Amino acid sequence: MSKQLQPLDQKPQLSSLQLPQSSLQLPQSSLQRPSSLQLPQSSLQLPQSSLQLPQSSLQLPQSSLQLPQSSPSLHQPHRLVHDRVKPHMCPDCGKTFTRPDNMKTHRLIHTGEKPHMCPDCGKRFTHLNSMKTHRLIHTGEKPHVCPDCGKRFTHLNSMKTHRLIHTGEKPHVCPDCGKRFTLAGDMKRHRLIHTGEKPHMCPDCGTRFTHLNSMKTHRLIHTGEKPHVCPDCGKTFTLAGDMKRHRLIHTGEKPHMCPDCGKRFTHLSSMKTHRLTHR
Repeated sequence: MSKQLQPLDQKPQLSSLQLPQSSLQLPQSSLQRPSSLQLPQSSLQLPQSSLQLPQSSLQLPQSSLQLPQSSPSLHQPHRLVHDRVKPHMCPDCGKTFTRPDNMKTHRLIHTGEKPHMCPDCGKRFTHLNSMKTHRLIHTGEKPHVCPDCGKRFTHLNSMKTHRLIHTGEKPHVCPDCGKRFTLAGDMKRHRLIHTGEKPHMCPDCGTRFTHLNSMKTHRLIHTGEKPHVCPDCGKTFTLAGDMKRHRLIHTGEKPHMCPDCGKRFTHLSSMKTHRLTHR
C-alpha cells in the first residue's frame, strides 16, 4: 500500500478537536423571548371607563337617606311638647302628662313608694335627683356659687333665690293686697293673714297659730326652756326678740322716738305709753 501508517503513540493535533467558536454560540435572537410572548401594553390595561362606576350608582337617592316626614314613632312624642298635648293620665288623681315615664314617677306620690335610699344615712326618697341632692348634706359640698357675692350653696334653687337679694326683685305678689315678696313661701304665709287660717296647732294646749315658727316658740312656754342668753349678763329668755330688747339696757340705745316731743325710749311699749301724756 502506498499510504503510510502513522505511529500509534502520536497524538492528534488540538486544532483538529476544537469546534469553531461560531458553532458553540447560539444566535442572540434565539436566547431572547420571542416578541410573540409579550402582550401589547395596551392589552394589559383596562379602559379607564371600565374601572370607574358611574357616579350615579355610588350615591343613594336622597329620598332613601331621609326618614319620611310623617314618621310618628320619632316625631310625635316631641311634638306633644309644642302642641301641649298630655295623653298620659294618672289613674289615681287624673293629672295628665306628656310622657309615660313622668306619669309613672308621679304615681309614686300616691303609692308612697320611695325606691331611692341614701347610702350615708338610709333616708329614702321618691325621686333619684332628690336623693342625690340630699347627699350633698353629708359631703358638705356646696357647688353653686353666687356670682354677685361669692356665697356658696348646696342647692341651685337656694342660690337663685339668694340672688334676688342683690337684684331687689320681688316676683311674688299677694293677690289680696298686692304686697310683693322675694320668696314664694313668704307670700303664701302672708296670705294666711287675709284668710284668717291658722293651720298650726300647739299639741300641748290646742292653741292655733298662723305660722309654724310662732307655734314652736309658743311651745317653749310649756317646756320652760329659755334658749336665748344675753351675752352681757347671762340672763336667759324664751324668745330671741325679748333677749334683743333686753340688751338695749346694756348698750344704752334708745331706738324709739316720740313723734310729738322727740323724747327717746329703749322700748316701743314705753314710747307708746309716753305718748298718752300729749293727749
